[in-house]
Amino acid sequence: MQQPPKVIKDESGIPLTADAVAIYLTHLEPVGNGNEFAFTELNMHSLKLEDISIIKNYANLRHINFSDNRITDISPLSDTSLTNILTLDLSKNKITTLEPLTKRTFPFLQLLIVSENRIKQIPQGAFAHPFLKWLNLDGNEIADLGEAIADPEIPIQFLELRSNKLKDCYGLNQNVSELDLAGNLIENIRGLSICANLTRLDLSYNKIKTIEEIKQTICYRYTIKGLKYIHLSMELKYLVTRGNPFEEEVGGAETARTEILIRLPALKKLNGKRVTDEELRAAAEVQEQRDEEEKQKMLAGTQGSEEAEEED
Repeated sequence: MQQPPKVIKDESGIPLTADAVAIYLTHLEPVGNGNEFAFTELNMHSLKLEDISIIKNYANLRHINFSDNRITDISPLSDTSLTNILTLDLSKNKITTLEPLTKRTFPFLQLLIVSENRIKQIPQGAFAHPFLKWLNLDGNEIADLGEAIADPEIPIQFLELRSNKLKDCYGLNQNVSELDLAGNLIENIRGLSICANLTRLDLSYNKIKTIEEIKQTICYRYTIKGLKYIHLSMELKYLVTRGNPFEEEVGGAETARTEILIRLPALKKLNGKRVTDEELRAAAEVQEQRDEEEKQKMLAGTQGSEEAEEED
């Protein structure tokens, strides 16, 4: 039986030739009308690849893994022959632009991983794929989302933006249910108000300075009418906020935990720790005491006004 050609990995990487690709093709499956078979998965991670031009010759691929290489140019992926891709992993490369992804629509793409690259901006249309549900942009240099993700026609449910340079949360997608924003430079989180379906949210290790930013944004959002408030807390079950300056503002992590639970009693876990019934009762008691104090202040103010009127 003829052996496949041996691939030698050196400092210059391997050339992406047909012989090289053949070694890493797997999952022989029926394609087209089912009468033909082709390999549908290509896993070429950690091979020091630079040039992926030949990929356009493999129209039946459904799963592509080019992670941990030296790729800078992803324009070959914009070839119209690549219509069957379901998952695409481009993580840990040297990609600086996603512009090639705007040239065409991937009709079946569901998962796109572009983490740990050198991306600073997201061009409009880069993620306009009708079935894209999972997008990972962790570990890039993105400072502004713009409008590239915001289109409600993009059905993104899982969005990962950890370790970028974001300063706010504007430009998010209303369909997102799980969102990771840890390790950014975020001070203003009001852009989260559009995400009414959030069940998981990680805001850890950002620059959020006040507890009010958490209370007002995560617990409520404005509708178009402006004055009406809608609770987000019914959906949100898992929240991470550790490592933000507001913890010191309120007197430490435990006090911050109580303040958050007052507004978000439906949480199941906060900062990785399960929320107990005892904590919820304690938070409710704190709020009841505050309500009573506020009531007493109002009564005192009313009495003072009445006494002043009597003197007049």
